[in-house]
Amino acid sequence: MKLSKNVLVGSLATTGMILGLVAPATTAFAAKTSGVVDPTTGAVTKSTTTDASGMEDAGTLGAKDSKLAIAFDDASGVEGNMGSAEASSTANVQVMSGILTLDAVPNFGFGNAAAGSTVKLQNNDKSTITTDGADGNEDGLLQVTESRSAAPGFTLTAQLQGFKDKDGNAAGGQSDDKYALNLSAMDLKNGTDDNVSVDPVNPLKTTGDAITTGAAGNVMDLAKSSYKTGVVSALFTNPDDASLYVPKDATDGSKAEVKSLSSVITWTLTAKPQDKVVTGGEGA
Repeated sequence: MKLSKNVLVGSLATTGMILGLVAPATTAFAAKTSGVVDPTTGAVTKSTTTDASGMEDAGTLGAKDSKLAIAFDDASGVEGNMGSAEASSTANVQVMSGILTLDAVPNFGFGNAAAGSTVKLQNNDKSTITTDGADGNEDGLLQVTESRSAAPGFTLTAQLQGFKDKDGNAAGGQSDDKYALNLSAMDLKNGTDDNVSVDPVNPLKTTGDAITTGAAGNVMDLAKSSYKTGVVSALFTNPDDASLYVPKDATDGSKAEVKSLSSVITWTLTAKPQDKVVTGGEGA
């Protein structure tokens, strides 16, 4: 996922490093087959070669060199006449150590609303009238990864910018009666869908603070050693997970009209400081 620097801010530990960025040596692993297809008759016979490279294109219209990885069976019932097929794929990971990262931020869609009312979350679709919030995902996922070993804590805040219409004109509701994005207190989960809290009796959640235009609100505020290192995530996908208050002056009220409005949400991740590591005494 692309994360634009002007919208998403991640604080990195000064001694942080990312491991595994050097590309591994490439090794060719050809797929193996125990059957071969006669190109004229289509008959399958036991293969005298094990090469089935190009199997990923097998069955693709116009693929000239594709091959099937066949586990051969001549229907004789003789186990010695049977064959097997093999193929290889890859698994990859980017291993991080000593840094704190902002990985994913959600879009919020609230459908139709009347001025002066509150509406619940409808979907996580990206706005069709703004490109500034291009980092947002449509899965409702908010995710941070903590790879600093001591889990020294962090805060994540969010702020609504002013709502605008499709022409970039500011909408109403920028004064005392403000738009307010209300995010429910959601469980903070790790990569195995367990709560990140080190205390199973007291699960950790997002703060549940309101986020308004012109003022940042806390979304996560984790204290030192209160949580496990790794993924820290929350999902906002159901109607009760988020709501939006639309102020009374969002429209002028003097005529019948429908306005499509959108706002960019600025998410700011800030690390709480790590304890200094002493590596040796004076004169060491």
